[in-house]
Amino acid sequence: MTGRRRALSADLTAILLFALLARLAHRGDGLEFSIGGWLATASPFLVGVLLAYGILSVKHREPLPINPGGITVWLVTLVTGLAIWGVSHTAIPHWSFMIVAGVMSALLLLGWRILARRMGWVRVGNRFRAADRQLRRRRVRNEKRQLR
Repeated sequence: MTGRRRALSADLTAILLFALLARLAHRGDGLEFSIGGWLATASPFLVGVLLAYGILSVKHREPLPINPGGITVWLVTLVTGLAIWGVSHTAIPHWSFMIVAGVMSALLLLGWRILARRMGWVRVGNRFRAADRQLRRRRVRNEKRQLR
């Protein structure tokens, strides 16, 4: 399995966990748990993940690094999921729902990337290391210029 496929399956799993936690948290609010309800809750955000991967493919970006890949996946997933939810419910999502959805999806979609990198489960390719080095060199140069 390629790194892109692993990242996609990890992101889809993260969103399924996100929806499961949401369904369980609101179980008493008339949202009894069922597989169909769980998938209905997850589906707008799953569409967002797939859209994000489409965008990353067009832009020739890798989904694994936190920046820009992970942040792109998180933001596109969040905006798409909330937009689809709003259209299907013919209402603007409540601000508290937007905050909770944003924080939880960030924790899950970015958290597994941080954990995977820290635990050594994934390696960032040479291309990303070279870009990190260039960015650090630019920062050092800019700091030196500011000191003059």
